[in-house]
Amino acid sequence: MVQTAASGSPELDADIDLRLSKPGGPEIRIAATRTRSANKLLYTAQPILPSPGEWHLDVHVQANGNTIAVPVSISVLTADPPLVTYWPYFLAVPLGMLLFILNQWLKSRMQPRRRAVTGIV
Repeated sequence: MVQTAASGSPELDADIDLRLSKPGGPEIRIAATRTRSANKLLYTAQPILPSPGEWHLDVHVQANGNTIAVPVSISVLTADPPLVTYWPYFLAVPLGMLLFILNQWLKSRMQPRRRAVTGIV
């Protein structure tokens, strides 16, 4: 979110440019916009970084004729494999089935057993 310094009101027509670089790697430039953001006061960008490690991020904001640059160093981690990320969801169905089977088994044990009545003639 970009705000004016004097009043703190949101600046809705700013130009935001992100520049990501890694020593010995390519420079990635991407613009942050409000079009993909769920909250239209926030500027968003989704860069795809080719490798993990230490990256240098320069954020350039231009609004109302003023320009500011903010340099930041960020650490990018590797993405977890889908199985590691989503294992609780894969476990939900078998666990639900197991609980249902256990419920039915316990119900059958709690019911009194009926004896077969045989008549002697």
